[in-house]
Amino acid sequence: MRMRRVTILVTTVFALALGTAGLAIAQTEAERAETPVAVDVDVTWQARLDDGHITMAGEPGAAYSKLDGRAIAERWEATDPRLSGEMTHHSTWHIYPFLDYEIASIEYTLANDAGSWVGHGTRMWRGNWPIEAGAETMVMHGDGAYDGLTAYLTHSCPQDCTDAAHRMLHGLIVDEELPPFPETAE
Repeated sequence: MRMRRVTILVTTVFALALGTAGLAIAQTEAERAETPVAVDVDVTWQARLDDGHITMAGEPGAAYSKLDGRAIAERWEATDPRLSGEMTHHSTWHIYPFLDYEIASIEYTLANDAGSWVGHGTRMWRGNWPIEAGAETMVMHGDGAYDGLTAYLTHSCPQDCTDAAHRMLHGLIVDEELPPFPETAE
């Protein structure tokens, strides 16, 4: 009888341990499925990896500079750890000194131990530091543990740009693509 009780007790403990492990796996999958989720990202500039090269374009009196190939490294700390990690972005700029505006097209790659995010965005700024006005929008698609997820982020200056080395991003992580563009009547 005593051996039977021990066997039942061991079997019960073993079953509970397996059930708890299954619950932990289910929780991890459930946490991953929690979308959409709002996220804030504290961005810290780390290094300029490549200054790129500048060429002139446009007509006299309306000339602008093209800056191709700039590469920047940043550290991202997010309220959702899926968007924390090491960011590298490569950009192409048009700089309009007579208007004090800059616009850029940017490719982003963010990596951490669980996966990565790759995407693109645009940026427009007026003024140099401090930025008088400006905005950046980005769309990044997840890979690895983040496969099937999309991050949409933005920031506006001057409120999200504390100095040349820091800015705050705000946005969403969702499990879907952008909504389709509406069809327009011709």
